[in-house]
Amino acid sequence: DFHENPMPSLMDELSQYFYVARSRNWNLLGDVLDLGAEDNQNEVINAIFQTHRRSKHSAVTNCISFFNRCSEECIDPTMAIKQIKNGDGELLDFFRENDLDEDQLVQAFRLYKAYLDSLQRSEKLRNTDFSLLQQEAYQVLLENEEAEQVFKHVIIDEYQDTNTIQEKIFFKLAQGHQNICVVGDDDQALYRFRGATVENFVEFPQRCQKYLGLEPERISLSKNYRSRKKIVDFYSHFMDQANWEKHSGENGFYRVIDKDLKAHRSDKRLSVVASTPDKPRQVCREIAHLVRDLIDQGKVEDPNQIAFLYPSLKSRAVERMQRALEAEGLRVYAPRAGKFLEVDESYDVFGLIALILGLPEIQGGWGGDYADFVDWMDQVERNAKDLAR
Repeated sequence: DFHENPMPSLMDELSQYFYVARSRNWNLLGDVLDLGAEDNQNEVINAIFQTHRRSKHSAVTNCISFFNRCSEECIDPTMAIKQIKNGDGELLDFFRENDLDEDQLVQAFRLYKAYLDSLQRSEKLRNTDFSLLQQEAYQVLLENEEAEQVFKHVIIDEYQDTNTIQEKIFFKLAQGHQNICVVGDDDQALYRFRGATVENFVEFPQRCQKYLGLEPERISLSKNYRSRKKIVDFYSHFMDQANWEKHSGENGFYRVIDKDLKAHRSDKRLSVVASTPDKPRQVCREIAHLVRDLIDQGKVEDPNQIAFLYPSLKSRAVERMQRALEAEGLRVYAPRAGKFLEVDESYDVFGLIALILGLPEIQGGWGGDYADFVDWMDQVERNAKDLAR
């Protein structure tokens, strides 16, 4: 019934921060820790998460990071506290091996439980955050008997970057027709935010048995079209140096180990070249000339296939490279190099909106930033009229 379980109000990251930091909610978190009168709540909470600061900002961000991780991994704080307090020898050994304090973990889960309780007790609207929203979605699937029949095929790309609650959602949606296809590469599991775990991908066959009672078919995409033979061989040799077995007596691996990657191109030509050691201006000229040669020889079909990567676009190195490329007749496109409203696309879109909506004429006679804005609006409208013609 909608009235019994109304649509929750979704908090974005900033809203979640202010929600936790709000005095009333922050005090609720402090209450569950049984702080003494002289204890500093911020300092105590930071200590739980292994940081020694008195900053409230640090304490709030530490809490939110932990809360979101628990939500993404579907951890019930009450059950977690019970397991820790009744932990067997193997669990306690794990804590000691990883320098974890059982009491601090219990305190962290008590904070998480208080946070969940506060969301349910919101005065007007029931609140939720991005991480818990996935649990909301999963709960809807569990309560709807037809949910598993909606999709005949469930296909997920970049599966190595999924988290626990997402896995539950995917398999629930696939339960009816039992058609689920995932695509991924465990060696591209680069993200740990949002609770992503590579084990969802590496252990996909076992998970299919667990959720569907089926053995999936594996199709190995072992031909590398991106890199030459030397790079593929070096990478494969490098990855083979590590032991990918799980620890503490667990079965399995953290990586698909029976890979047989081969380069599509078998030539032994270089894939990486270095410029001649010289003064920066001369190096830029050399690189720009190489780019021109690549284009003229047809090695590159479109100059936009060539990218220059810099830590920051606001540096003299970028200016030198840009001048060298322009000297070869090559225009540089860097949409993030300047102000957003100076980008060509911004001119076009804002100008077209102005034409479509018929914005009133902006009166002049002012100076400073306002005068610049009036000039900008005139320019984007002129550009838009050209585009319209």
